[in-house]
Amino acid sequence: MVAHEIGYRARVFFHPNALPGDLQRSKLARLSWPDDPHQVTMAARQDQSRFVSLIGGQSMRGQHMLDSLMMRAGAMFLIVGMVWGIEMGIRQEFSLAPAHAHWNLIGGVLLFVFGLYYRMVPAARESALAKWQASLHFVGAILFPVGVAIVIKKGTGLIVLPIIGSLVVVLAVTLFAVIVFRTSRA
Repeated sequence: MVAHEIGYRARVFFHPNALPGDLQRSKLARLSWPDDPHQVTMAARQDQSRFVSLIGGQSMRGQHMLDSLMMRAGAMFLIVGMVWGIEMGIRQEFSLAPAHAHWNLIGGVLLFVFGLYYRMVPAARESALAKWQASLHFVGAILFPVGVAIVIKKGTGLIVLPIIGSLVVVLAVTLFAVIVFRTSRA
């Protein structure tokens, strides 16, 4: 980035009214108006829009909703799983270790990995299939480990819960594989 672009970005952010009158009316025009059109390339203009978005010029709300939701949910699953593990360690009672492991792996790790992929590959997160995949995985990530815990504590009367949960997770991961194959570049 050259000094010219840095100066321009600072001027747009701190002094938007210093631009010519007709360009003051349009936020988009302010973002793409260069001092010298020959010095600022199209890539610099796009970069400029991202810069202004990050510092509060334009709203980025909704652009990264699915990936952010999945990463945040993954982090929360991991926090709950770690507290659960600490509680098991304090009590020295590890009968729910399989449910704890599934909670952390399916709920925490996989959700976070999916969110990272959607952040890195925008075409993947914008597909309708991604929304279905995320919804299914959220349901499965809760139903499967909770079902395992119920079966461990209460017996096989509700064995259907972890079975349905595991099938939902397999379906969600299969949808994610389809999304990856459609959107990744070899």
